[in-house]
Amino acid sequence: MSATAHSLVIDSTAPVGVIEYVTFPALETTSDAELLAALRASDAVLNTIDGFIRRCFSRQDDGLWAETVFWRDRDAAEAGLSVFLNDPRSRALLDLIDGENVEIRYSEVLADTQMA
Repeated sequence: MSATAHSLVIDSTAPVGVIEYVTFPALETTSDAELLAALRASDAVLNTIDGFIRRCFSRQDDGLWAETVFWRDRDAAEAGLSVFLNDPRSRALLDLIDGENVEIRYSEVLADTQMA
């Protein structure tokens, strides 16, 4: 078995980015394929927002969906969320989720380790 090398890209006591962590249940009538197609369509919105870095989408063990969005800073994250929620291209995705049970949290990135 060979060891996998990792390199520390960022290590700081000052924040170097923000993660927006969104969890939500899909509506009972929503299929995985529908949700993923709507998610891909909403990429067009995110790709126009200043400060957006990347987004990951996953499903937790409890069945909730999780969207992890990386932003330049907290201001970009908050402004980006507002743009996303009000852009008509996001509507297809928003219509497939249980909006009453969405949770949004933010955290500051202090270190980032990636494969070398």
